[in-house]
Amino acid sequence: MIKSLRVLLWNEEIGRLAWDEHRKLSYFTYNPEFVKKGLNISPLLAPLNGVRALTPIWGEEGIPLLQRLNQLANGRIKIMAGCGVNEKNIARIRQETSVPAFHFSAREPQASRMTYSNPSVYMGAEGADEDTIMLTTERRVRNTIDALMGKMA
Repeated sequence: MIKSLRVLLWNEEIGRLAWDEHRKLSYFTYNPEFVKKGLNISPLLAPLNGVRALTPIWGEEGIPLLQRLNQLANGRIKIMAGCGVNEKNIARIRQETSVPAFHFSAREPQASRMTYSNPSVYMGAEGADEDTIMLTTERRVRNTIDALMGKMA
C-alpha cells in the first residue's frame, strides 16, 4: 500500500511525498506546475531537473552527495549517512566522506512466528512473502560497528 501526502510551501502544493509500505521507501515528486516556475528549492537533495527527486540514494551511490553535504556543513551541523549503509560499505563511506554519524538497520530475514494466515487478507502487498520478517540481528550490528571501527583505528 502506498500512502501519500501533499507538500506545501507558501500555501502552494509543490509536490507529493509517498511512502511505499511494502518496499519501506519514501519518494518525493514535484508538482509539474511548481516545476514550471523554476524555483529550485532543494538543489542538492531534490533538484528540479534531477532523477534524485524521485528515488532514494543507496549506500555507496551517496558518497558524492555526502562529501558535498559534509563540505557545505563545515562542522556547523552533523551529517548522518543512512539508507543502504551496512558492514560491507560503512568503512568506505566513512573514509571517503568523513561523515561523523551513521544510521543502519542491520536486518536479516527471519521466519515469521505467525501460526495462521488468511489468504484473502494481506499484511502488505498482494503476493508479498508474509512468512518472513526482517529483524535487526546482534551479529550484523556487531559486524557493521567492527567494520567501521577497523577503518577508524
